[in-house]
Amino acid sequence: MPDPITGLASTVGLFLFNAGVPLAVVNAATTITLFGAGLGLAAGISSAANTLSQSLNARQGLGESQRATQGLRFPVRQAIPDQRLVLGRATSSGAWFFSRSKPPYIWIGYLIAAHECGDLEEVVLNAEAVRLNSSGLSIAAPYFDGTTNFLKVSYRAGTADQAIDPIIAADFPSMPADFRQRGHATVVIKAHYGADDDEHRAIYGSGGAFNPLFRFKGAKVYDPRKGAHVLADPTTWTWSDNASLCLARWLIHPWPNMRLVRPDQIDWDKIAAAADIDDLWRGRKDGTAERNHTVNGIVTSSEDPLTVTRSLLSTLDGLLILDGGKYHTIPGNPREPVMTLHQDMLASGLDFQAEASDRDLINTIKTEMVAPDREYQTVVGPVLADAELVAADGQTLETTTSLRFVEGHQRAQRLGNRIMQRSRDGRSLAAAWTTEANRAPAGSVVRVYLRDFPQVNGLYQVRQAVPDHQTGTVSLQLTGWSNAVFDWNAATQERDFEIDQDVLDAEAA
Repeated sequence: MPDPITGLASTVGLFLFNAGVPLAVVNAATTITLFGAGLGLAAGISSAANTLSQSLNARQGLGESQRATQGLRFPVRQAIPDQRLVLGRATSSGAWFFSRSKPPYIWIGYLIAAHECGDLEEVVLNAEAVRLNSSGLSIAAPYFDGTTNFLKVSYRAGTADQAIDPIIAADFPSMPADFRQRGHATVVIKAHYGADDDEHRAIYGSGGAFNPLFRFKGAKVYDPRKGAHVLADPTTWTWSDNASLCLARWLIHPWPNMRLVRPDQIDWDKIAAAADIDDLWRGRKDGTAERNHTVNGIVTSSEDPLTVTRSLLSTLDGLLILDGGKYHTIPGNPREPVMTLHQDMLASGLDFQAEASDRDLINTIKTEMVAPDREYQTVVGPVLADAELVAADGQTLETTTSLRFVEGHQRAQRLGNRIMQRSRDGRSLAAAWTTEANRAPAGSVVRVYLRDFPQVNGLYQVRQAVPDHQTGTVSLQLTGWSNAVFDWNAATQERDFEIDQDVLDAEAA
């Protein structure tokens, strides 16, 4: 079966995404399809995405509906569960692959990822981390009473040569040695029920649900900046939550008999440059620092690929470009113009919009993000409101944006502020230029200087480029650009974030 994305790439010369909607497609014949709010997907793109989604779902025996992210926190018991790709870190349960009960013990095996992972960092039960020794035995109350270790945990990273789980091998010697789940990261728990119901409730709580969560490092990624990494040999790759590296890993991930993009279709030199931007340090209000852009979360095989890609791009506040048959990312970051478009280059009239429409303006924003201090659940973070903008607008113009792969309210606030400030610049410019404009690739920043139209002058980002070989011109679609969007003073702008105790009490009830 032909790879639908590869088939698309043979037609498309350049494909530009942003976190909200795909922006432009330019093919070798220089025709163009523009995507924007309210325009929908072009037939070729929509068909390719649908083919991919249906192929993944059919191969997994899944329905078309997506599972809620929160559902990953509960164990799954079904014959053919979703395949999971874990990017960065995740805190989740898993799909059962083994269960036995033999008083006073129960054994449960969980599939937590369909690929090799990094370390298991923590096991959480009843909202508390379980203290384990190097043998996987619980060593602190309530799961250890000085005599009995009520829990034993084993972890396998999902290597291609992994052996049968050691707990299963020791306690069920009749299990075949090839019961290995190779290529799948697993956790097996052996739990002692307790001497009686009273002791059971004292250990595990009165709710009756046994639902451990596992905090672990996910997929290893190829990092072109590391000399020891070999693209063709995933055993040389290492774990990272760098946003651009994780997005590239998502694109090349080998789902069963399917992948979005071949590894040789990635521009790894440009991914390396993007990863450097993602790795920049940014300050927090409390004096600590965090990386600029990271990805942490789980993708399942039943999700729509375009939706996932947009969510990942929102994490790095950037663009995904297919240029010359190769993909690369451009993370959000201050940039200098690559050239100046001046009046002597102008080859047509101008179509200029000076400001954003009222419906696009934002002066107050909420972000949905993953909260480490709330068991890594997805919650709505602090409200960012720009008092000066609210006063100027005469009303509150609020929106909520989802950042499902962003951990921590500090990073979410930084990204949310960029979205809010960017909404204020509604400038757009469309015109044809002489062929010199070919020096401004999609995604780049240019300076416009027109001596007879000073109101147009300023910085813009190239969103669309269409060469016309008959006239020798290049038509450009530009949108306003300002490096001030990235200004952020954590000491004065970052809001404190406290979980509402009334909400917690209501959820507990």
